[in-house]
Amino acid sequence: MTSRQNEMTSFLKYAYSFKSASPDIINNVSIYSLLSAYDIDYNDVKSPYDISFFENLTNQYMNNAVLDVYTDITQNSFLQVHHMNEYSKDNHNYIKMYINVTKDSYYNAVNTIVDFLAQHPEIEHISKVSKVCRSDQIVLRVKNMDDAVKIINLISSNKDILNNLKRTNPFLMSYGFLGLAFDRTLTFNGTIAYLINEYLSTKTDVNSIDANDFINYINNLYRELSSNEITDSYVKYINNDLVKHHLDHMRGANPYATVNEVLSTHLYMFEQLVYLYNKEEDLNYFNNLYEHSKNEEFEQKRMEFLNFKYDTYLRQNDVNKTGELDTNLLNVKTTLDDFITYAFFKYKDVQIVEDCISNFLKDRIKDPQSASRNITRDKDFRSKFMNMSSDDIYEVTNSDISRYVSERLNGLYINDYESSSRTS
Repeated sequence: MTSRQNEMTSFLKYAYSFKSASPDIINNVSIYSLLSAYDIDYNDVKSPYDISFFENLTNQYMNNAVLDVYTDITQNSFLQVHHMNEYSKDNHNYIKMYINVTKDSYYNAVNTIVDFLAQHPEIEHISKVSKVCRSDQIVLRVKNMDDAVKIINLISSNKDILNNLKRTNPFLMSYGFLGLAFDRTLTFNGTIAYLINEYLSTKTDVNSIDANDFINYINNLYRELSSNEITDSYVKYINNDLVKHHLDHMRGANPYATVNEVLSTHLYMFEQLVYLYNKEEDLNYFNNLYEHSKNEEFEQKRMEFLNFKYDTYLRQNDVNKTGELDTNLLNVKTTLDDFITYAFFKYKDVQIVEDCISNFLKDRIKDPQSASRNITRDKDFRSKFMNMSSDDIYEVTNSDISRYVSERLNGLYINDYESSSRTS
């Protein structure tokens, strides 16, 4: 086994010892704390750094043309260090670099790295440094592997940092003692903590726990979430507290964010664990997976599939994204879905299907008597449409007929990184 695999196994067994002793107390939040304390001396965990250091750093870069250094009240335990062009991490899928150093070397490491970023305005990033001692105490988000390599070269050439590096948690892809991940707007370690907690909840014997078994657990969950079946695991996952928390976070920047945007990002995190498991220090392989995660065409198809699956789940359970779906709206949704499927096989053209519904809604306003002519009489669809209100149709389709039709007709789509073309 690689050192990473051994470390993962050791951590899983260590966390299990706590969870088996206190199953009602140890949860994903507790396990996240254990990950944050990884390879940190017991007496140093969460011990504060000198607050004046961060005040001086803020003042030093107050009028800097490259960096914006400040404390965000929503993350008071971190000092934010942002490129002046990068105000929000919500607009890009960054490469995330985790750097952990000994407590005595921390101030020098932060000064060196922040100064380097100030001298290299071409590196657009969103970064932060912790005000307390933890394993993820320096986190840099950069836009591409070229910029990540510049940071790696800086650390490799600085003996004081290099000789005092400590490991980040082993569930991250590692390059030397650096941790690597990408998680869009969410938290990679938070998602890992949830997965570890769920995995350990299935165990009754510490001897059955190891890194390979954990990866198999994630791989099986990945397959279930990516399959077109509505399994118990799928229902449990989309309703777990982590998904709800991440959805609330996403909606802080985008009020229209959906459960499936969270799920899609989680699946990319799963892929990092599964596909990078045996690729320690392989930057090319990591970059291939990272670039794949930014593929807009793949993401669009994945979202179409996830949306279709989620709507199928809602229909089966008579609920919608905001709570209970009343009987009337459920009937409208059923009629729309049946019509879309029937009309597609009748006309063999997606655009015609969209136009039938869109023109029906438009004509209902300017020429109500002729509106029904847009809908076929087959299977009594015309009379069913005339008995539905336009407002209900708009509510069910979220006022986007084209998108709704496309999602219904792309429901059999299923794909993942493993079956897509890539260079390993």
